[in-house]
Amino acid sequence: MKKLLSFSQQGKVSLLLLLSATLVLLRPAAALTTISGSSLQWTLSNDTTSVPGSVPGGVYSDLQAARVLDQGDVYYRYNDLDYRWVSYTNWTYSATFQVSEKLKAEKKIILEFEGVDTVASITANGVLVGETNNMFVKYIFDVTSIVQSSSEVTLEIAFVSPVEWSRRAYEEQAANYPVLPECQAPESKGECHANHIRKMQASFSWDWGPAFPSMGVWRPFTIIGFSSTYIRDMTVITRPFEPLPPLPDPDFRTSWELEVYLDIILADPSLELRGQVDIFVDGVRTTSAGVNFGPSSTGDLINMTITTYLGEDSQLWWPVGYGNQTLYQLQVECWNVDNSEIAIRTARIGLRTAFIDQQFADLSAPEAGRLFRPYINNVPIFMRGSNWIPAHVLPERVTPSYVRQLLEDAVAANQNAVRVWGGGLYETEEFYDVSTAHGLLPILWQDMMFACSMYPTSDWFLQTVTEEVNSQAKRLNLHPSVLFYNANNENEGALRDNWYGTNVDFEQYKSDYIELYVNTIMPLLSSIDPSREVQSSSPSNGIQTILEGYVSENPGDPRYGDIHYYNYASNGWNPKTYPNARFASEYGFQSWPSFKTLSQQTSSEDWTIGSDMLEHRQHHPNGQVELAAQISMHMTMPEASGGQAAFERYLYLSQVHQAMAIRTESEAYRRMMTTLDGQGMGSTSGALYWQLNDIWAGASWASIEFGGRWKMLHYYSKNFFSPMMVSPFIENNTVHVSFVNDLPQATSNVNLRVQLIPYDISANSLSVTVFDLSFNALEASVVASFDLTTDLNWESICSDAVYSKEDSCYLTFEVFNQDGSLRVPETFLLLGEPKNAKLSPAQIRIVDVMGPSADGVYEIELSCDQVALFVFVETDVAGVFSDNGFIMHGAGRVQYRSIQFWAREETTAEFLLGNIQVTSYAT
Repeated sequence: MKKLLSFSQQGKVSLLLLLSATLVLLRPAAALTTISGSSLQWTLSNDTTSVPGSVPGGVYSDLQAARVLDQGDVYYRYNDLDYRWVSYTNWTYSATFQVSEKLKAEKKIILEFEGVDTVASITANGVLVGETNNMFVKYIFDVTSIVQSSSEVTLEIAFVSPVEWSRRAYEEQAANYPVLPECQAPESKGECHANHIRKMQASFSWDWGPAFPSMGVWRPFTIIGFSSTYIRDMTVITRPFEPLPPLPDPDFRTSWELEVYLDIILADPSLELRGQVDIFVDGVRTTSAGVNFGPSSTGDLINMTITTYLGEDSQLWWPVGYGNQTLYQLQVECWNVDNSEIAIRTARIGLRTAFIDQQFADLSAPEAGRLFRPYINNVPIFMRGSNWIPAHVLPERVTPSYVRQLLEDAVAANQNAVRVWGGGLYETEEFYDVSTAHGLLPILWQDMMFACSMYPTSDWFLQTVTEEVNSQAKRLNLHPSVLFYNANNENEGALRDNWYGTNVDFEQYKSDYIELYVNTIMPLLSSIDPSREVQSSSPSNGIQTILEGYVSENPGDPRYGDIHYYNYASNGWNPKTYPNARFASEYGFQSWPSFKTLSQQTSSEDWTIGSDMLEHRQHHPNGQVELAAQISMHMTMPEASGGQAAFERYLYLSQVHQAMAIRTESEAYRRMMTTLDGQGMGSTSGALYWQLNDIWAGASWASIEFGGRWKMLHYYSKNFFSPMMVSPFIENNTVHVSFVNDLPQATSNVNLRVQLIPYDISANSLSVTVFDLSFNALEASVVASFDLTTDLNWESICSDAVYSKEDSCYLTFEVFNQDGSLRVPETFLLLGEPKNAKLSPAQIRIVDVMGPSADGVYEIELSCDQVALFVFVETDVAGVFSDNGFIMHGAGRVQYRSIQFWAREETTAEFLLGNIQVTSYAT
């Protein structure tokens, strides 16, 4: 074993060591002395109220548990307004613990807070030991002298109202000039000045969620005692020793260099501390070196760098669908010289590379713009997915199992990418761990938590942001699923496009923008984690943004970078509505949740289309008018006076519209994956719709309702994000069929069956045409075209004395090969609008429910006697169907169709048979 060691007075060590295959037994040693904050008996109080508290936790949850908040769940009806008084009040958490002789004997004792929400003063036995002002910073406070001199210690965490604190911060700033916006739109029913406090911005409300500006210790808190060292943070930078192949190769192996960076706290920096640092990978010690810490002239925090190697058998980590999610268990152990104490830090790491190709899209025409194409392990990846918002406005309510379920549901719908949006949270360890293990990219890149606002650049604000980035970059670095960073969400566009009146002093606000993102956040991210690229904003123009001084003339230019595209006036079901962008990182349409979900947070008096509650839960300005107009463009809008039946119909139609519109837009982006149009536009590399999950039951862009029920959109996502997808579209009576292949394998000897089907086939037969196809790897191209009026017996099949041909027929498309091994979802193309279609009332029955099978799946058989559009199946049992929102083709004969159901709770086939409801456009 060869070693190269170098030491310095600052305690920094650089160690190069070839991989050793020696297995090492752990030496007996004392662990650190720790007390979990969750084990203490906490009290939550203000001037008039005292109730049991919880850490981790939050004031709303504790007050509800104590029935101080007694009007049902925080989300019930108008509780977001009725409970708002909580956020206007200062609250204190307090607890007392006994000091053990073991803890008292430690040389250093610290309080480690992984997340405090948000502005608080921490005292121990009445002595101020620290203050917090940032929800996203890990705080460590020294309480050694207080604990060592006491038999018991009382801790108090005194919170200041975030609403009042941010208001005062705004007023202090506004004495110079206001940092805009002064407040959000009144439709949000929220609180002002969220941009002046480093807290979850959406906790002050958003256009899809309520305001609950909470307080509390929202992440773990620990009392830690040690006598030698404590590893505060660890980052790992990985680099391959040879270029990776241009296609996924499961047999590829190469050696990797690992740089391990440690932030180590010394128990007594005035003394010399000798010891040893060991690094293990999957239980094998790869590095071992004696080290000498101190005396330190830089205080109790020192930095240590260790460089080691993994051998040539090392396997790559791949996103889902491209290979295995191979992970290596990394463990760093720091011993003192007599082996009496050990400090340990562990992580699961993956070996992969990532970059964004921004070369010119057309080398002969630079004015046509640049690509924005992500590569993982040297393979171009089309990012298919959605955007993630907080799963609950109160972070303590989000369970690891619910996070896992939402992310698994994204994977189940063929999504390989999720972007963590910048107005929410740096998510929990469970979020990133699930994503890493599944190969699901929880992000296209990780947004920093700045969204849709200007922000201050005062000294205190830049200082706390620096601490925030330092805390989060070191934490996120350890997750291979985190590929890219993004400094903010839409703030460049808000500034350039004068969303909030910044044009009155544009240069001042531009200077603030540059100072915060370009001079502070971006270089700090790059220095901590050089393995990940950093974009200044989303949307942005990538390299072009830099060339234009970081505030582009048109931050949403589809020739560059990524775009956010929303259009509520045009026809969302027409693919020509959408731009041929390089990367679509946000786009979407609203819908309401199902009646089953919405009814849980409302009462029967709210269940009419024009109810006050529906207006209250619509936080998007002009949202109700826009949504009704979009529905009416394609379907018949129910009468507002129709009572509960019309209300439920309206909710259903909103989901139909959303599913069809986002399906149309997503397929339009995917079809342009390897195509440039006549203006050099296209070569699209990602489609991330807004948004995956809901924060409550209200109008939103989500595809999964609060609680986990799939909307119709999420079922459609399973098809339009399939790695192989057939996507038809029509231009001037010519039907073009595009085939999208995201996989690195070519395919040949494939058949495409096209059927022209009349809505009423009692007197007419179907028209069927079959094409022979082949597909290239990682390519989208038109594989078949035909004239609708001449090639499919259009005149006879779709003839009708009253209805137009477009309103009398529709098309279906099925791709298959001879052995049945090809998995491409069947799809359809409507030629007219459903509101004009020649549809007869359909009788859809649940014929039988069978199961469960050995793996817990139920088989459901349906029958239909007419053509039924958008057949949607629901049940009160938590679970997921294999397909939904589909067309049933019965007419003149009964059609039978089988779907599967994966139950998430105990049930029986008998119960399901009587508890399944079916809705369609024709019923």
